[in-house]
Amino acid sequence: MVGKTDHGEAWVVDSGGTEHITCNQRLLKNVTKNTFEPPVIIPNGDFINVNGRGDLKLQNNINIDKVLHIPSFSCNLLIVS
Repeated sequence: MVGKTDHGEAWVVDSGGTEHITCNQRLLKNVTKNTFEPPVIIPNGDFINVNGRGDLKLQNNINIDKVLHIPSFSCNLLIVS
C-alpha cells in the first residue's frame, strides 16, 4: 500500500491539502531545520509551527521530497491530486 512507509507507519491520504506532513521525524531522511518556514493553518483555523523538512521513502521505493516535520500534528498526511 502506497499509504505506508517502509517502517509500517500509517498515513492519511488527502486530496485537498497542499503539503505532505509528518509528526514523526524518524521517518524522514536529509532533515533540515527551517526557521523561515511559515506556520501551517489547520482546518479549525489554528496555526502550527513547522520544525523542518525532510525526504520520505514509501513502500515500492516511492520517494516524497520536502515533507514537513510538525511534531504537534496528530497524524501523517500524504497529499494526492
